[in-house]
Amino acid sequence: GEARYIDITVEGRSGHDNVILDFSGSENEGFIKCMPANDDIATVFTKSDNKMYGISCYDDDTEEITLCFDAKEAGSYTMKIKTKGDFSHIHLLDKMTGEDIDMLVEDEYRFKAMSNDNISRFIIRLSDKGEDNGSQFAYQSGKQLFIIGSGKVQVIDMMGRVVLNTTADGSPLDISNLKEAAYIVRLAGENNVKTQKIVLL
Repeated sequence: GEARYIDITVEGRSGHDNVILDFSGSENEGFIKCMPANDDIATVFTKSDNKMYGISCYDDDTEEITLCFDAKEAGSYTMKIKTKGDFSHIHLLDKMTGEDIDMLVEDEYRFKAMSNDNISRFIIRLSDKGEDNGSQFAYQSGKQLFIIGSGKVQVIDMMGRVVLNTTADGSPLDISNLKEAAYIVRLAGENNVKTQKIVLL
């Protein structure tokens, strides 16, 4: 088949690293990650069966790929995507900030990271199924959070910790014990998962 892949590069102060998501129809699972000789360089990779891949192979109906990032040192990073072949939908979901970036429109994504962040920070979405485009579903009123919709609700802080785990049933959620900060609200319904960033004031 013809070459079809997404090449993702992350650049930081100490250097850059990349990972390739290959959709060319290869039979093998991919190639194990070669780690940079310099330990300070942040690494980007995918994981399968606890193995780290620098090139990983997928079939065409793959909808979601977890993209792992190990910052090694606190700092600012830039992620860039190059594609070969035809892709109609590539979204980057940053689980720490709740941002959803259309990487076919934006050619780079800048983010801050710490060395102890959750490694499985990003999701590459290759399909718009199950996405509810940015409609707001969580509203804060005083010490209560109102959720439009039903399903399992998680409130996640910026370190990636789940600070509230509950079920939305139409009644307001008590958030009086949450600090004033930014959070991600995740609502997992029967058919889709919505995420929204809220800032508690």
